Amino acid sequence: MPGENQGVADQAGAANRCEALLQHTLEAVRPALTWQHGVPTAGEVMLAHGTTDGSARWYVSRNRNILTVVSPARRGALLGVVERHWRRSGHIISSVNADHEMPGLYATTVDGYRLGLDFGTAGNAYVTATSPPVARTERISHPPGTPGIARYPGGHADLAPLPSAFCPFWSDRDGG
Repeated sequence: MPGENQGVADQAGAANRCEALLQHTLEAVRPALTWQHGVPTAGEVMLAHGTTDGSARWYVSRNRNILTVVSPARRGALLGVVERHWRRSGHIISSVNADHEMPGLYATTVDGYRLGLDFGTAGNAYVTATSPPVARTERISHPPGTPGIARYPGGHADLAPLPSAFCPFWSDRDGG
């Protein structure tokens, strides 16, 4: 797969790998979804009790807010498309949330990245990629226009909007 982990050792490399995983996932969905970058996160990983490594480990998480309205009748179809893509990519499906209103799908890549597709309370959907523990990087780049990141020093952060882009297929209320 493009962006395959080639010994990613730090947060900067992990952020790039997360971005590639998300892009690859969204490229598999047809008709294409409208999306925007979500608020990125990064932080320290809590090591398991008894770990003797002594060095702190860090993670990076990236996501995509899906701006296309995905009707309740089409949520299962989107989950199915993504599940088949993840399986074909060699990812292991780790769990499925079968909740009727807020379903979700979760997978793990062979190199330890965690993927998720979730639906929120307002019908919003988002795809997330989280890295395994990596070394800390002083500065992690973010794609331009990333919500939660000020566009310029001293500026206000952008917030993610609710889905508002209609698609004849994904927004179809009847599912067919």
